[in-house]
Amino acid sequence: MPLSALVFHVSRCGSTLLTQMLATLPQCVALSEPPVIDSLLYQYQQGALERESCINLLRGVVRALGQRRTTQQQHLVIKLDCWHLQHLQILREAFPDVPALFLYRQPLQVMASHQRQRGPQMLPGMLDPAWVQASDDLLPGNLDIYCLHVLNRFMQTALTAAEQGQLVPVNYASLPDAVPDRLLPLLGITLDTDQRTSMLERTQRHAKGSEPYRGDPPSVTCWGEAPDADLLQRAQALYDALNALKVV
Repeated sequence: MPLSALVFHVSRCGSTLLTQMLATLPQCVALSEPPVIDSLLYQYQQGALERESCINLLRGVVRALGQRRTTQQQHLVIKLDCWHLQHLQILREAFPDVPALFLYRQPLQVMASHQRQRGPQMLPGMLDPAWVQASDDLLPGNLDIYCLHVLNRFMQTALTAAEQGQLVPVNYASLPDAVPDRLLPLLGITLDTDQRTSMLERTQRHAKGSEPYRGDPPSVTCWGEAPDADLLQRAQALYDALNALKVV
């Protein structure tokens, strides 16, 4: 199948829900963070793969992942890990004509989610420090400040790419309604009435659980606290800039 879209994201911003909505469609294969792609990019980062070899292997892996399981399947969508934004350029070089989405969310809401359960990318040591560009004097215990550094790097990378037409920004606040009405037409995916109903029914349950979804909690519990005013101001400015560009 042709690769219909790559999905980049900041984490905790609806990317899992989007993948699961697409997975309800018989014409789609929607894959979430295939480990083999992460392995290839890690080997490239460590110098074990030359750039051209990594590109060729990425294309081969996607062809393998995109084999049809049924005759109905026509579209392949791959959600990447959020830290793959540090490899955005090689991924765009490997798949230059494939639409790429970028899901993002209000920075304090993302941070609040990581305060409840931190993802490994928000702990110092996983991402390339030179890429994150965190302060040299940042203490290991300043996890919230480090989280904001990572979010700023994610959003700055995506904003630059979006301004160049390489990414389509998608705000968490527009989900799920924007998916069938505005997002899928950009990807060339069409729905019938039953498929649209099935897709929207999936949004009635939590993306990472089976319990009913009744909306985000009140702002007092779903917004984090600002650990650094300057970092937060920068994050908010990047968020606003992405909002000014978004078409979905």
